[in-house]
Amino acid sequence: MLEMLLDTSSTILYIASVKDKKVIYESISEGKNNHSDNLLKNITEGLENNALNKKLEIKDFDKIILGKGPGMYTGLRVSMTVAKMFAWTLNIPLFCVSSIDLLVSDYFNKDGIYAIMLKAKKDHSYTKVIRIKNNKKRRSYFERKDKNTYRRRQFRICINNFKFY
Repeated sequence: MLEMLLDTSSTILYIASVKDKKVIYESISEGKNNHSDNLLKNITEGLENNALNKKLEIKDFDKIILGKGPGMYTGLRVSMTVAKMFAWTLNIPLFCVSSIDLLVSDYFNKDGIYAIMLKAKKDHSYTKVIRIKNNKKRRSYFERKDKNTYRRRQFRICINNFKFY
């Protein structure tokens, strides 16, 4: 199974191609509001230069996995449009996952509690604390939307009244 991963929710533009759970192409580049200029170029580069040593085509992919944020609206809009277009045109599944979970996914095989933080605008940050146990994400303690508000499950909790469960 050949999968394409895209994430443009932060200043990092991340593209990967994965075949049978092995990364055959990975591109990580930093940009400043220019993901729309580089996304298709980097996808094309991944199609031409990969560990399979053969030129791939978009129609070779079986599914697309997209980082859905939290993050920059413009960056998210660009990757969502491209991913949705590929998935719709090829009639393949499109999966959206938390960009924070994508960031920490390398640690899903190591037990522990991890705090992940992405920089947001105006000195705010997106933060998530998760617990990994037996190679599975067991619990998301909370997600921090900004410096004053936490979101836990479907509830918003003010930091002054926050209780760690």
